[in-house]
Amino acid sequence: MNLLFTLKLILRGWWRNKLFFAVAVISLSVGLACTNLLLTYFVHDYFIEQNNPDKDRIFALRQDNFFEEGQKVTFALGDIPPQIQKEVPGVESFLRLQTYDQPLVWVGKQDYTDLCLIGADSTLMDFFPPRLIAGDLKQVLTVPDKIAVSRRVAERLWGDENPLGQEMRITASTETRIYEVAAVWEEQPQAFLKMDLLTGLGPDFWGGVPFLKLRKGTDPEQVQRAIRQNEGIATMKPGDTQYYVEPLSELYFVQPEGSNQQPLPFLQQSPVQLLYVGLLAALLVLFVACCNYVNMNLSRLWQQLKMIHVEKLMGGTIQEIRMQLFGDVFLTVLLSFLFSLLLIHDVLPLFNSILGSRLQMSFFFSGQILPLLFLVFLTLSLVPSWYASRRLV
Repeated sequence: MNLLFTLKLILRGWWRNKLFFAVAVISLSVGLACTNLLLTYFVHDYFIEQNNPDKDRIFALRQDNFFEEGQKVTFALGDIPPQIQKEVPGVESFLRLQTYDQPLVWVGKQDYTDLCLIGADSTLMDFFPPRLIAGDLKQVLTVPDKIAVSRRVAERLWGDENPLGQEMRITASTETRIYEVAAVWEEQPQAFLKMDLLTGLGPDFWGGVPFLKLRKGTDPEQVQRAIRQNEGIATMKPGDTQYYVEPLSELYFVQPEGSNQQPLPFLQQSPVQLLYVGLLAALLVLFVACCNYVNMNLSRLWQQLKMIHVEKLMGGTIQEIRMQLFGDVFLTVLLSFLFSLLLIHDVLPLFNSILGSRLQMSFFFSGQILPLLFLVFLTLSLVPSWYASRRLV
C-alpha cells in the first residue's frame, strides 16, 4: 500500500465513524490541553530567570523581622548595600529596588490605578536586564523624571502612537511628578520582576529591596558571615536581628506557611507545592488521556476488524497494516494537539489570573517546553498504535 492509499483508508475510516471520531478528538484535545498547560506552567514558574547567565550569582539580602518572630524581610536601609559592596570581600555589585504602593497614573485625562511602578539602581541591567525595544534605559535609571514602560502597557495607554516622549503624571507616596517616557521594553518569559513602569531611584530613597551579585567562585555563606561580623553594618534592630544572603529561590518559591513570608507583589512568586501538584496532575492527565484513547481507539478498530482481514487477503503485509494503524493514531493525535493549542490560547488569560502567573503563549514554542510537548505528542501517538497493532494484527 502506498502512502496516498493508506491516507484514503484512514480518512474513509474516520468518515464511517464520524461521531465516534469527533468524541475521540474532543476528549483527547481537552486532555492534551490540560496536560500541556500544567506541564508548561510548572516549567515556566519553576525555572524563573532561566536565561539569566548570572542567576546563580544573584542573592537576596534579607534580615529578621523583629515585628513578627520567624519571618524574614527583604529590606535594607539605602546606604547598607553600598557599604556591603565596599567592606565585604566577594561582593561585585548591588541592586536596590523601591516599590510604590498603588500609584495613581494619569495619561491625559485618563487615570490608572492597577500599574506596578518600581524604582531601581542603574545596576538593574547587570541583574535582571529587560529586553529593550526602544529608547535608552540607562537614561531612565540615571536621569530624574524619566520613565520606561513595558510594550504591553504602552499599547494599552497610547495604542499605535509612539510612546517615546509621552508624558505621564504619577502620584506615589503623597508626591506628584511628571515623567517623560524614555524607553520601552518587552516583557520576557520567566522574568523575576513583575513591573509595568520603571524609573530611577529618587534622592529621597531611604530603603528598599536589596540584591547582591557575588564574584564568581564566592561562597555566599562566607559573605553572610562577613556581613554579620561587621558591626558597622546595621540591622533594623541591632543585637536582635541579623542578615541572610539567600538565593533567589527563597523569594520566588512561596512555602505553604505563606502567612510567615513577606508578600512582594512586584516579584514573580509561586506556591512551590502548587507547582508540584500541577506537575503531578499533568502526568496523571496524560496517563488517563492515553488509556482513554487506547480504549476508544480499540473499540473503533474492532468494528474495522473485518476490513483488516480483507486487507490481509488482498496482499497487505502485517507491517503495512501496522503502519496504517500508526498513521490513523498519529493523525488523530496531531489534530487533537492543534485543537488543544487553540483551547489553551483561549483559557490562558483566565489561568494566569487564577494562579498569578505570567505565562505567555509564545513560551509553548520555546526551547525549554517544545521538546517536552513533542515527547507528550510521541507518547500519545506511539503507545495506542503499538497496543492496538499487538491486539488486532
